[in-house]
Amino acid sequence: MKLKYLILIIILFSSCIKFSPKLPPEPEAYVDFVVFKSSINEFLQKVYNDKIVSKDLKNDNKFNNKIYFIIKLNNINKSHKLTIKWYLDNKLFKANNNISINKKNLNLEYVIVWDFIEKTNNKVEVITLLDNKLLTINKTHN
Repeated sequence: MKLKYLILIIILFSSCIKFSPKLPPEPEAYVDFVVFKSSINEFLQKVYNDKIVSKDLKNDNKFNNKIYFIIKLNNINKSHKLTIKWYLDNKLFKANNNISINKKNLNLEYVIVWDFIEKTNNKVEVITLLDNKLLTINKTHN
């Protein structure tokens, strides 16, 4: 008889106990790498992991007279706005504001964004913001 009451109590209490696992927060987007180069060859090697670059490309001044900036962001699982600001000698030279990333809110492993300016002898700085929050500061001293 006692066993029946014990089983009944266990059944009643077990239906009241709720186990719900605590889900971890969504992982944040983060920077995998940043490349800031004045050589198209170094730029493409980083992007494509390819050391073989066309001789035509190596010798083409329209590609080699530029400073390239590339950023790879990992773990993109919602829509973001990326801003890339170029400064020459501490003065804003060029700004790409609100570049849309992942408009469809997909779960993307990574996103690569790149930009360039003409080569200069000035001090160059590139600042990136993700959703209006500072992401990276990259400097070169020419």
